[in-house]
Amino acid sequence: MIDRLIELALENGLSLETYAAGWEAKRTAPLQGMDKDQRKNVFYSRYNWERYQRAAASYVVSPELARAIAAIDEPQRWMLVTEDWCVDSAFAFPVIAHAVRMNPLITLRVVLRDAHPEVMDRYLTNGARSIPRLVAFDSSGNECFNWGPAPAELRAARASWVADGVPGPEISQRKIDWYEDRGWERVDTELAERILARICTPAVV
Repeated sequence: MIDRLIELALENGLSLETYAAGWEAKRTAPLQGMDKDQRKNVFYSRYNWERYQRAAASYVVSPELARAIAAIDEPQRWMLVTEDWCVDSAFAFPVIAHAVRMNPLITLRVVLRDAHPEVMDRYLTNGARSIPRLVAFDSSGNECFNWGPAPAELRAARASWVADGVPGPEISQRKIDWYEDRGWERVDTELAERILARICTPAVV
């Protein structure tokens, strides 16, 4: 069975609509009273809202993902660990949101990474709290698949840039450029692959 920590995260997580509404509200949120880190996160969040909107407006689900989503014939709960200031999350969100809306058997709950570090620590990437992380569970609490924090192609490219000594700000811009060149469609491809593999393993207790 799924452990109590994850169960609580799913019970208390945000719906897709609530998360998106909170994200959009930050576009006009007053910055007074916020500390430096909070203002920085709101700044990134506002840029990411526009990125999300552009990707969502041009996204057309692939036949492979449509087939994969249609193949889900039993209830699944999806947990998306994320934050709206994360650029990877901004470009992955339209794909994940579209997938969820295609099948009423899927229930999505968004868990904010910074508010739930103990959940994030279950799904580290090379020891880092990298987001987004999407984890799917069946009705028995078994983990069906997980995906994140970015498409494999981008992760490999970033590792190469780091190895070559590319400065951090330039790496960030290269990553954004990669996504803006419709690289975010790789999320669609990888999500379809994960679902169609249909491998469920016992949840960690």
